[in-house]
Amino acid sequence: MYTLLVTVGTTEFDELIKAVDTLEIFHWLISENITQVTFQIGKGFYEPCILNKLSKDINNNNNNYNIIINWFRFTPNLSLYIDQSTIIFSHGGAGTIIECLERNKLLCIAVNKTLMDDHQIEMAIAMKSNNLCTILSLPLTKEYLIDLKLDKMPKSLSQDLDLQLFPSLIDIWTGLIK
Repeated sequence: MYTLLVTVGTTEFDELIKAVDTLEIFHWLISENITQVTFQIGKGFYEPCILNKLSKDINNNNNNYNIIINWFRFTPNLSLYIDQSTIIFSHGGAGTIIECLERNKLLCIAVNKTLMDDHQIEMAIAMKSNNLCTILSLPLTKEYLIDLKLDKMPKSLSQDLDLQLFPSLIDIWTGLIK
C-alpha cells in the first residue's frame, strides 16, 4: 500500500491539482498500488472531485481495491503528511523540497510557472541533475504516466548529500553566487 501527497504550498497551483485529479491518474494509482491520495490545495480555486468520484465508484463496487481521497487547504504541520507519504507531487518550493530530502521520500516536482521569474524551474532542474527527483510534465498524459513508475524513481536523499549545504547550493544554482 502506497500513499501520494500532492502539495502546492501557500500559493495557488490549480494546474497541478487539476493534472492529478483525472481518470488517467486514477488508472496510474491502481497500477502503482497507491491507495491513498491527499491534496494540499493552498489558496487554489479548484477542489479535487474527479478522483473522489472514481474512488467512491470503485469502493462501492466491492472490489478488492480501495482508494481514499482527502484534501485540505493548509495545515500547521505538513511534515506529518510528508512522513505518511510514499511519494510527493510538489510545487518547486525550497521548504517542501528540503523536507522531502530529509525524509528520503520519492519526490516529483511540478514547476509553478505563474510565480515570478521561473525560479522553481531552476530548482527542479538542479534537483533532477543530482538524481534527487523527477520533474512532472503537466498535464500528466497517459503516455507520460506509462514511464512514471515508483520503483524506477530516484530516492530523494543520496547518502553523501549534506543538507547543511543546501542553502548555498540554492544560491549557486539560481546564480546569486558565482
